[in-house]
Amino acid sequence: MGKNGWAIVAFTAVLVIGFFSWEWYLSPEARVKGTLNAAAAAAAAADAAGFVSFLTFYYSDYRHLDRAALETSFATAFERVDRLKVTIQSAKVEVDDAEATVRFDLIVVAIKGEQRYIVVGTPFQPDKVVATMRREADGWKIARIDQAGY
Repeated sequence: MGKNGWAIVAFTAVLVIGFFSWEWYLSPEARVKGTLNAAAAAAAAADAAGFVSFLTFYYSDYRHLDRAALETSFATAFERVDRLKVTIQSAKVEVDDAEATVRFDLIVVAIKGEQRYIVVGTPFQPDKVVATMRREADGWKIARIDQAGY
């Protein structure tokens, strides 16, 4: 293979790597999913302050909890468990400028010692959830969480 052949192979490789980097890490959709997964990881670690750091200042949800009430509620709940297993499935992201809507299936299981307690959804019937997210100066934040029957 001559110089031109290697140049074409190298150029194609750069394009393929660039495409997958965009799709998996750099696109707004990938960043939204990354934020959602990081928030789930903080919840799984029973880290109330860490979880709340992924919420907008004006967060609200279907139970009419604001950010402060949710943090207090989670801190109290997290004291009662060792950890959570948070499973997010089938996440579908729609981004429109500085706002995103994420529809996903959610299962949350609380773990205390050897005991397991289903908190949200079940493995056979996860809860359908819609998260509204906003792009802020420090990245994507969760503005609202609602249950949905999509």
